Amino acid sequence: MSLGSRLEVARRREADAIRPGSAVQRTGLVPNPGGSHSFIPSASKSKGIIYESAIRAPRRWFHGSQGLPMSLCPLSAAGKSASASVTCRPTFVQLIRGRAPGSPAVSGAAERETAMKTVRRGEDARTAPVPAHRQIACRLLRRKRAAWRRLEAILEDQRQLYNAALEERIGCHRKTGKGLSYFDRCRALTECRRDIPGMAACPVAVQRGTLKRLDEAFRAFFRRVKAGGAPGFPRFRGRRSFDSFSAVSGVRIGGGRLHIPGLGGMAVRRKGGNPYPDGRPLSAVLKRRNDGKRFVTVCHSVQADEPADNGHAVGIDRNAGQVADSDGVIHAMPDMARLEAKCRRLARRVSRRRKGSRRRERARRRLAKARRKAANRRRDWQHHVSRSIAERAGTVVLERLNVRGMTRSAKGTADEPGRNVRQKAGLNRAIAGTGWTAFAAMLEYRAANVVYVPAAYTSQTCHECGAVDAASRGSQAEFICVACGHAANADVNAA
Repeated sequence: MSLGSRLEVARRREADAIRPGSAVQRTGLVPNPGGSHSFIPSASKSKGIIYESAIRAPRRWFHGSQGLPMSLCPLSAAGKSASASVTCRPTFVQLIRGRAPGSPAVSGAAERETAMKTVRRGEDARTAPVPAHRQIACRLLRRKRAAWRRLEAILEDQRQLYNAALEERIGCHRKTGKGLSYFDRCRALTECRRDIPGMAACPVAVQRGTLKRLDEAFRAFFRRVKAGGAPGFPRFRGRRSFDSFSAVSGVRIGGGRLHIPGLGGMAVRRKGGNPYPDGRPLSAVLKRRNDGKRFVTVCHSVQADEPADNGHAVGIDRNAGQVADSDGVIHAMPDMARLEAKCRRLARRVSRRRKGSRRRERARRRLAKARRKAANRRRDWQHHVSRSIAERAGTVVLERLNVRGMTRSAKGTADEPGRNVRQKAGLNRAIAGTGWTAFAAMLEYRAANVVYVPAAYTSQTCHECGAVDAASRGSQAEFICVACGHAANADVNAA
């Protein structure tokens, strides 16, 4: 049975699972009317089998037992692999049920825990446009020197406001054991603007954006703590790390000018113009880059069409420096060897300069420019490849990879030093330079359906006969099956 046929069988099983009275209907899903930044957990209930994603919609659904977005709910790996050296791989439906051929039956809770993660859109969402948020970045054109100085002063005021609000929230928690919400800070801001003339001179929409930024930082902190990840408590910001401020209301853009209450009109430019002329601007973020140039990112509320499923399924295998699909196409990254060598050379130059000197600042800006060029080239490649795959296939199948664990350092400790540290560091740089996580995120909002399958033994499994043997991988790029003799590119066979 082909991959497309197996996906069709899986979809029918999923449709049966979400009928009234099923496990999915009994799960605790709570709509979030407050937008994408609010987290409203409900009472703890049993977990569902299928996870519905609302990435493009402004209203998201959250899992009642964890309070996490449905596209981020963690799932455990698939069942144990077979012990024999040559085995038959499980079918697609068995992967959904979390059971390999010959393995003992498991309970319903274990099936749901080992089920694969599926990101898909509803059938009704493909027939009509749905509300969505889109962001566009524009270049803020050069203004008079007094206008630039005012922007710099506003940026410094917002940095101090951010640090002061963070300090007050920490002090309140130490004294009372309770925190301060965003609305408490807004009420205190109103009193400060009435008593302090200097604060009243700054636009209130910008100050509320700074308080909202701190509130989102704490929400992300509590979400990571609840998920068991690295906490990442919000930190006080220095001048170099605080390089942007936002306006959360009253933003207007049109005729090549951006209007923010209290700042007036500012000339902006974007190659190709505004792609969403009928969209409603919601907020704007003004950012200063290391080279002194300024950009503004405007968030629009638009009516977007959901991608349609054409019935074609494509498997994707992500490797260092390239991405291969099951159609036999290998998408290689552009050659960045010269640019990476330039970054290393400029990094050595920065380390030789005296700290605080102007020569070190000039060298640092050159290094930032080279690294930004590499990042732009990598992001452009990711956008082109993800768009071409999403236009060609309605369903994209990816491996569920622990990228953070795969890129962890191998140096160990002083008591237990690691092995092959330099080789592992080079592999980590190659994986990070390819951008596996960002590439998967682009596919999730472009493709109609994105399916995540367990990654165990996919590189050792023959696509033709299903035999699993490590000896089939003679080299990094070649795959020759020891059972049937099938030969192909290793990445294409894994896809």
